[in-house]
Amino acid sequence: IIVSLLAIVVDVCVKALTKHKFHRVRELSASDGHWHSFSYFVGYNALFVGIATLLVAFLDLKAKGSGVPEIKSYLNGRKIHRVISIRTLVSKLAGVILSVSGSLVLGKEGPMMHAGAVVGAIVSQGRDEFSKIGLSILSFRSDAEKRSFVSIGCACGVAAAFSAPLGGVLFVIEEAASYWSVELTWRTFFATIVCASCVDVIISGVNDNAEWGLMSQSAVISFGSFEGASRDPCYPEQPPYRFLQLPIFILMGAVGGLLGASFNAFNLYISKLRNRYVIDPRVRVLETLAVSVLTSVMFFGFVLAYPCRAAKDARFTSADAEQALYGTVDPATNGTCAHLRPEGTFCDAVGQINDLESLLLTSLDETVQQLFHSKLVFEYSALAITGLVAMFLACITYGTSIPSGLFVPAITIGSTMGRIVGQFVWEMAPHSHLLGDIDPGTYALLGAAAMLGGITRMTISIVVILIETTNNSTYAIPIMVTIMTAKVIGDQFTEGLYDMHIELQGIKFIHNTPPKNAHKAQVRDHMARNPVVFNMFERASDIIDTLRHCSHNGFPVVSDLPLSRSRPLERTEASNRSLHGRTLLALESIEGSEDQLQRTQSFAQHRLRRHHILRSPSGSRDQENLADLGEEDPDEVQGFGVFEGTILRSQLLVLLYERVFIDESKTFAEQMQQNDARIHWRDFYKYYPRSPSINDICDRLSPEDFNRIVDLRPYLNASAVTVHHSVFMTRVHQLFRHLGLRHLTVVNTSNQVVGVVTRAQLHCHEFVMPESRESPDLQGSYVGPANLPPSLFQNQVVPVDPALLHAAEHSGSQLNQAA
Repeated sequence: IIVSLLAIVVDVCVKALTKHKFHRVRELSASDGHWHSFSYFVGYNALFVGIATLLVAFLDLKAKGSGVPEIKSYLNGRKIHRVISIRTLVSKLAGVILSVSGSLVLGKEGPMMHAGAVVGAIVSQGRDEFSKIGLSILSFRSDAEKRSFVSIGCACGVAAAFSAPLGGVLFVIEEAASYWSVELTWRTFFATIVCASCVDVIISGVNDNAEWGLMSQSAVISFGSFEGASRDPCYPEQPPYRFLQLPIFILMGAVGGLLGASFNAFNLYISKLRNRYVIDPRVRVLETLAVSVLTSVMFFGFVLAYPCRAAKDARFTSADAEQALYGTVDPATNGTCAHLRPEGTFCDAVGQINDLESLLLTSLDETVQQLFHSKLVFEYSALAITGLVAMFLACITYGTSIPSGLFVPAITIGSTMGRIVGQFVWEMAPHSHLLGDIDPGTYALLGAAAMLGGITRMTISIVVILIETTNNSTYAIPIMVTIMTAKVIGDQFTEGLYDMHIELQGIKFIHNTPPKNAHKAQVRDHMARNPVVFNMFERASDIIDTLRHCSHNGFPVVSDLPLSRSRPLERTEASNRSLHGRTLLALESIEGSEDQLQRTQSFAQHRLRRHHILRSPSGSRDQENLADLGEEDPDEVQGFGVFEGTILRSQLLVLLYERVFIDESKTFAEQMQQNDARIHWRDFYKYYPRSPSINDICDRLSPEDFNRIVDLRPYLNASAVTVHHSVFMTRVHQLFRHLGLRHLTVVNTSNQVVGVVTRAQLHCHEFVMPESRESPDLQGSYVGPANLPPSLFQNQVVPVDPALLHAAEHSGSQLNQAA
C-alpha cells in the first residue's frame, strides 16, 4: 500500500508538471515566437534537473541511477552503505519527479523499484538503518528477513510502475534476488497484487475520466492497451500474425541484441570517464546541467529544423483512423485520442504537421504510445532521428547524478526501430496472403522487446511485463522469440548493463556460475590465512582493541588457542603489549582457573584428534595399515585453535555495551558448567541494524570493566558452516551463492581453524592454479580421510564428489567434539 501511494504521487506530479511545461511551450511559440519558447523550455528543464542533481550530489549519492545494481548487490549478500535509508528514499522520489519532468531521456521504473526496496527494509525493521526514526518492531530484525522484505519491495515497485504483479515477481526472481524460496514467492505475489490493485483503483480516477474505483488496469507507466476498441477506441485491436513473420521477428531480435551491446559498451566507456573525472559534487551538478541543456537543444533544434508536411498528404494504415482524426468526429471534443493526433504547432502554415514534434516534444510515455498505436505513417527520417537521439541521450544520461530508469528509454529506442521495420513491411505487402495484415505498431512492440533484451539481458520478466502492461497476449510467442534472440546475440559481445555497472562500482558480486578453474582450485590455495579469531573467554579490552583495528563482520571462536596467538594484527607498541603478553588476570580470583583452563583445552585437543581405524573386508585389523596412521600428511594445513563456532561483530558490540561479563565470585568449575546466556535474543535485535559504536561502549564501561572477562560460549553460532581446506572452490561458491554467506571458516582434519574465505576470494574471473601442486583428479579420488595413504584401500579407486567426502569427514569431527 505504501509503495502504491508513493507511485501515485510520482505519477501525478510528473504528469502535471510535464503537461504544464509543453502547454506553455506551445503557447509561447504561437504568441511570442520560437526563441521565447526555446528559452522557457531550456530554463524549465535546467531548473528541475539542477534541483534533482543537488539532492543527489549533496544529500545522498546512492540515490543516483536506477538503483537496480545496488539492490541486486544487496540481495546478493553485499552490504552497501545507505542504499536503503530514508534519506535515499526522499532523494530518489523527489529526484525522479524533477528529472523526468525535465525532459531527460530516462524512466521512472528503476527509481520506483529502489523506493520499494527501501520501504520494504524500513517496514521489516520498524526503523531506518541510519537514524533513530521508527517503531519497536523486533519480529523481523534479521538479515534474512530484511532481504526478504527488500525483495518484496522491489517486486511491488515494478508492479506499481507497470501494473504487472506477475512481472514484478519474475523481475525479482530473474534479475534482483540471489536467494529464493516457495514461501517468499507467495508472499511477494500477494504483495504485488495488493500494490497493483491500489494503483489501479486510485489512479483510475485521475487518468480515466475521474471514474474512481474503475478497475481499468491503469499504471504509472502506461503504453496503451492492445485489446481493441472494446477497451479504448484509440487503441484498435492488433491483427493476428502469420508463421512467416517469425523470421522477421528473429531478425529484429538480432538487431536489438547488436544495438543493445553497442549501447552497453558506449555507456561503459562514458561511465569509466565519469568515474575518473567527475568526482566533486559541484562537477556532478555541472555535468548534469550540461546534459540537460544538450537534451533541450537537441529536442528543440531538431523539431525546428525538420520540415513540415501537409496534413492532407499524410498516409494512414487504417481508413478508420484517418476518419477519426480528420473526419466528422473530432477527438478534441472528448479528449480520447488527442494524444495520438499529429502536432504542427511549430509549422509556419495552418494544416501542416511535424512528425518530430509529435515524437520529441512530449513525454517518453506518449512517444511510445504514438509508436505503438498511431495509424499515421511516420516519415522514416523522423523515426531514425528519434531513435538515434534517444539512444545517444539515454547513453550519456544513465549514470549521471540523478535518479534514472532504463526501461522506458530502451522501449523508446526499440519502438522506433520496430516501427521502421513495420512500416516498410506494410508498404511492401499491406495485405499479403503469406504475411497477413501488417500493423506497424505491433512491430514497434517487438522492437521494444528486442532492445530491452539486448540491454538488460532479461527474458521471462520482460515478456510478462510487456504482456501485462499492453494486454497483448496474442503476440506472446513473437515477444519470447525476439527477446531470446536479442539475449543470445548480445551475450556474444558484452554483459547486461546492470552487471556491467556492478563491476564498475567495484562491488564484489557473486554470479550464478563460478569462476574459471573453480573445479580445480582448492580452498587452501585461495583462502585468507592467519584469520582474526577469539577465544571462548576474552578480556573486554582485547575485544575492543581488536574491533577498533579490524573491520571484519564475523570471527571464528576457538578453544585450545595459545593466549598470544588470537589476533595476528599489526598494532602499536602499547597495543602489542596488551595483546601478545596478556593472560587471564581477571580469572586469578577464581581458584585454579588458569591451570584448569589450560588443562581443559589440552584435553579437548587430544579428544578431537582424528584417529581412523579401518577394518579389512574380513573384519580383522590390518596392523601394517595402522602403523601408517602416525605418518604426517604432507598436504595437511596446520591450524592454531579448535573451531567452536562463529560470533558476529554486532553481537560483540552488544555484549560489551550491555556489560555482559562473567561472575568472578564463582569458581572455574562452576563457570565451565554454567553455559546459559545472560541476555535475551531480543537485546541483540533491539539494536539492529545499528549496533553500538566503540566510542559509546568506551563511554559506558568503567575502568574496571576493561579488565573483566566475557564468556562467548552462550552467544556463538556453534552450527556455523565450515569447509575442509581440500574442498574445491565450486563447493564454496555454491555455499556463498545459496546461503548468502559473507565469510566461511576453513578447518583442517583436526577441526582447527586454518583460514577464512570471504567474497573477495570469490570475486574473480579465473582462479590461478599454484605451480607447486597439481590439482587432484575428480575421477580418481579415493574414499577415506585425507591423511590416510591409498594403500589402505587395497588400490580400490572409487569416484566420489569431494564435497560429499568432506561432509562425511566434518560430521565425524562434530561427533568427536560432542564426545
